[in-house]
Amino acid sequence: MSRKVKLPYNAVNWLLEPLSAGGWISWEAVFNNSNPVEVEIGPGKGEFLEYIALLKPSTNFLGIEKNGKYFSKALARISNNRLSNVKLIKGEALSIFQNNIPPATISAIHIYFPDPWWKRRHWKRRLLNPQFIQLLWKSLNNDSGGLFLATDVKEYFDLIVLISSNYFKLEERKVEMNLPWKSKFSSQALLNKRPIYFAKFTPNKIVDFAKEESNQSVFVYFNRSQYFTPDKAGKISNI
Repeated sequence: MSRKVKLPYNAVNWLLEPLSAGGWISWEAVFNNSNPVEVEIGPGKGEFLEYIALLKPSTNFLGIEKNGKYFSKALARISNNRLSNVKLIKGEALSIFQNNIPPATISAIHIYFPDPWWKRRHWKRRLLNPQFIQLLWKSLNNDSGGLFLATDVKEYFDLIVLISSNYFKLEERKVEMNLPWKSKFSSQALLNKRPIYFAKFTPNKIVDFAKEESNQSVFVYFNRSQYFTPDKAGKISNI
């Protein structure tokens, strides 16, 4: 039986309440300054948020977490450390980016170890699809540091790189065995000797929307089909 997370009495100071549809967040009102804002989607227990907020005290950070248990643990971590440049919001990232995050106002987006939804019938639940990638692109400003991604699932990593190419340029790609911060998933990868695939993307200034239809088709192919490969006779066979 898991223990209930104990929150400090003033933990509410680190909360950002979900807004109604079309209710844009005013970053200056939320943080009481005009510093750049970065977003982490799915911060889990808040390990990366704690690490990066201490490393960059002149940058504001918003963590979006939908899981109630992890949200409470992240809130406890952030509030106990009194990180004044961090806020947390509980909810679905897709809805929040659609309805609440103003376009061209985010300096960087961090997504580390997104749920790969292993079962084929669940692939449609994966967060990073062409629709969501377009929303991320719209939210980043002209001085953006870009989109940062890490996962230990190579198939998912390759798919993300493929379907994001119309909106983002792959600036850096590398394989790590460890990250500067420890989290549940990075520790599991290290324990099981699984490499971590890391990428930094920068937003493209021009988007070819005709090409985007192709990206949508690729995503549907990966999500509704098994993997196929042409044999020497040109026929399609299962891998």
